[in-house]
Amino acid sequence: MLPFLIAALVAWLTGLWVSKPLASACRLLGWEDPPGETLAGDHKGHAQPVPFGGAFYVLPLLALFAQPGYGPWLWAGQMVLLVGLAEDFLKARRREIPWWLRLSVLAAASLCLLAYEPLFVEGAPGAAAVVLVGLATISFNWMDHADGLATACGLGPSLAMAIYGGLEMALPLGLLLAFWTVNLWRRQGALLYLGDSGAQLLGFCVVGWAACQSPPAASKAWMPVLAASAVPLFDSIRVVVLRLRAGQAPWKPDRQRHFGHWAAARGWPRPYAPLVAILISFALTLLAINIAKKGALSGL
Repeated sequence: MLPFLIAALVAWLTGLWVSKPLASACRLLGWEDPPGETLAGDHKGHAQPVPFGGAFYVLPLLALFAQPGYGPWLWAGQMVLLVGLAEDFLKARRREIPWWLRLSVLAAASLCLLAYEPLFVEGAPGAAAVVLVGLATISFNWMDHADGLATACGLGPSLAMAIYGGLEMALPLGLLLAFWTVNLWRRQGALLYLGDSGAQLLGFCVVGWAACQSPPAASKAWMPVLAASAVPLFDSIRVVVLRLRAGQAPWKPDRQRHFGHWAAARGWPRPYAPLVAILISFALTLLAINIAKKGALSGL
């Protein structure tokens, strides 16, 4: 426990230390999210350009898959990262990738997971997990509508997986916590954004690593995946239903219907919504991994 805490503390302090130099570097390169209206509509809440740099804090999660046996996850994660970087590059120039191209790349990334045999020992649960990973990747990106909220949805499951995992979770957890605290407690607004690259990669890696925590023989292998993505998935489903009921396209963004918008409209202080997301996702992921492991031990 002590080595884990020391490693996580060092990672957290490092993340705090590099945040401002990273933001400055992104500004020099023009790697920023401009304010104002986009092709999808006027849904942005910031008045000044905010640097895209959050993907740096998520990369250690992708590195977890750079171990023997996790090749399909690493390939898929790299595809998710590349399409996200392309999206951020175009957004910095007030352009966007066509939705069908972005969806095609994410679908191709999900298909890479078909090569991960342990997920398909029980057939249907493995297929359900792959579908959920793809949906979670998108829903985490949709959850990136308020400072600290998407990162909080990644922090909760990461904390739960750290309990079952080893020292390997210390670096990702410490950096995610640093990114969250850097942005959440700044009165003048976010210093860095996850961007599409960071948010999509965060969703893919957190949910994917949750899937890998289930023993291959567990018939409930899909449960940790669903639990780790429960908060952003529920928010996305709710928003889609509300948009359809209003006669709007489900993919068209707005500033009224997401959980973060709902909380802000009711006067919640900025830390409240992320803290709720952390607590819910932590409890659900911890419970789901425990059930999956017990199911494997009992032969269910």
